[in-house]
Amino acid sequence: MARKVLVTGGAGFIGSNIAKRLVQDGRRVIVLDNLATGSDSNVPQGAEFIKGDIGDYELVKNILADEVEVVYHLAASASVIIGAKEPVFDLENNVKGTVILLQAMKARGVKKILFPSSSTVYGENELPNQEDSKLNPMSPYAVGKIADEYYLKSYANMYGLEPIIFRIFNAFGPGQDPNNAEQGITGYLIGCLFQDKEFVLQGDGQQTRDYIYIGEVVEAFVRAEKIPAAINQIMNLAGNTRTSLNDWIALIEEAANKKLKIKTGQPDRLADVKHYQADNSQLQQILNFKPTVDFKNQLLKTINWARAQMNK
Repeated sequence: MARKVLVTGGAGFIGSNIAKRLVQDGRRVIVLDNLATGSDSNVPQGAEFIKGDIGDYELVKNILADEVEVVYHLAASASVIIGAKEPVFDLENNVKGTVILLQAMKARGVKKILFPSSSTVYGENELPNQEDSKLNPMSPYAVGKIADEYYLKSYANMYGLEPIIFRIFNAFGPGQDPNNAEQGITGYLIGCLFQDKEFVLQGDGQQTRDYIYIGEVVEAFVRAEKIPAAINQIMNLAGNTRTSLNDWIALIEEAANKKLKIKTGQPDRLADVKHYQADNSQLQQILNFKPTVDFKNQLLKTINWARAQMNK
């Protein structure tokens, strides 16, 4: 019988979508999540769910002993704002949690780990952002992601860990909480739109992001697990596009056929970076994969999912 896959944070946005795909592919999946921001309703049918924290070394070590061969490590606080306001929490949750997981993997001899780093490691930088660019973290969250990357590299050097690291840019799609701005701007915008809530626009709306649909994120992760050349690599995961927040709002309004209530004149968001755009050529070269950019249809899928969730 095939060995198991552990998905930490598998009740959250990206983690649950990955877990769902792995189950569909016939994999034996264990989801570990403390449900701090995720929901057990996101855990796909067919996956084994364990409510717990990656900071619990004994728990994680025991789970890994249950025929686990690879870890998709999605458990983390995914908020720049929370990290800026509560840096100690960010350190404990995102960095310490990762190190505890790595220690448990070392103890159980589990080698392969797929990890989501972040575009925030680049900060204000020359565009497009390239993997070998000088890093310029502008928030505790970004500092933590860089620390995680280096811990993974060090465990690869010392113990033969096999990390695969993606620097994910602005992911969106079904599963993104429409009531939680910290989980992603797209889901929150759609939530405001259909609940007739006012969206507070921080800054002038000219800040640009490189958006990527969740299905493309999942495909990259699942593909990378099977490609030996991806081991010990860092890859930008984005569509190589730049879209301003104002234009993104307009695309969402067009797809939903509804206007968003917007409050303007607010200061820039704390620790915000003005512009991002990924060079994804390394992703294409290593994985033979170029993310599809079809925002109209991808936003329609996201909107239809969110509408169904809010109508339950």
